[in-house]
Amino acid sequence: GVEPFAKVSTPGMAQHPTDKNRVYIATYGTGAGGVSVTPDAGKTWQQLLMVEDNDYLRFLRIAPSDPNRIYVRSLRFGADGNFVYSVFRSSDAGQQWERQPDIAVHPNESDILLLGVSPKNPDLLIAMGETTNPTAIPERLLVSRDGGKTFADALMTTVITTIDWSP
Repeated sequence: GVEPFAKVSTPGMAQHPTDKNRVYIATYGTGAGGVSVTPDAGKTWQQLLMVEDNDYLRFLRIAPSDPNRIYVRSLRFGADGNFVYSVFRSSDAGQQWERQPDIAVHPNESDILLLGVSPKNPDLLIAMGETTNPTAIPERLLVSRDGGKTFADALMTTVITTIDWSP
């Protein structure tokens, strides 16, 4: 219910790692899909990325080692009616965005989740291919070492819930 986002979905949010008043949100709604930022803890907002109504943005992540590097996962309908997943990347705090190539999805996967960015390498992303029944159908842990351009399978296992980074 916070204006100007009272009537849109906000499925992603990330706080700047050093400027606590700077918060980025991903929004979804007719004519309102995109990424916005507040530099002053929500008093004012600026839209940084606008997407078409069939583009659902979620899983907004900021690289801890380079806060100008921002990622957000995109989900849209492909020409064949199937979901198509990709990552938008910004290297200049959201002023310009580049959609990365589509992420390959396995037939049993219901979603691609962008789990995190390495605290030391802004190009290292971890994602997962979520399945509808992870105890019966393994989920995929995916790694991108090139800022979301490509993802490689790193592990198949049951029930991936979160990631963490060790020194």
